[in-house]
Amino acid sequence: MDVEAPSELKLLEIPTSDNGTEVLWADVLGGVVHVVSVPVFAYGVSRDAVISAQSHGDRLRLVRVLRPSPGATVRIYVAQDAKASDVYTQRILPDAREKGFRIGPATFLDPEIVAFHVADRAELSPVTAHLDGLAREGVLRFWELGDPPMSDDGNADDDDSSTKPWELVHQLPVEGQRSLASMH
Repeated sequence: MDVEAPSELKLLEIPTSDNGTEVLWADVLGGVVHVVSVPVFAYGVSRDAVISAQSHGDRLRLVRVLRPSPGATVRIYVAQDAKASDVYTQRILPDAREKGFRIGPATFLDPEIVAFHVADRAELSPVTAHLDGLAREGVLRFWELGDPPMSDDGNADDDDSSTKPWELVHQLPVEGQRSLASMH
């Protein structure tokens, strides 16, 4: 009887178009790399995507997406007088449960931003319609899709190396708990 090797959690670097690097967590099992974090700023990749990556020191670095996530990443920017994690936990998550939307986990970049996972891309239309309503109410300033991209205008691929380099490192995701990220 063959015993399957245990999976290994590794940090995964994803370069962004504005001279930054978002560092997510990935699960590596038998050479297959699955994204487990919810990206905040990286476009074109979501939780549960299967990717190819190369070693980059003690981390991995994204090469390309082999199989997109069955879900999607939505990023919300809350009103100036609100805290993003509070809006998500007290308003968006309860509304989603009531309406039967399968969302979560989420990554909080308080006070302004929450990125959350929508389990099935087929549910994007009702989820984003709900977010449009929250924007009309003034709860959100706006929302955007991180994956799939909102348009094919190429903006996500524009290189802006004139800005100061930055890095956003995700904490290890824990089921049932909030995921946080910190800028460096």
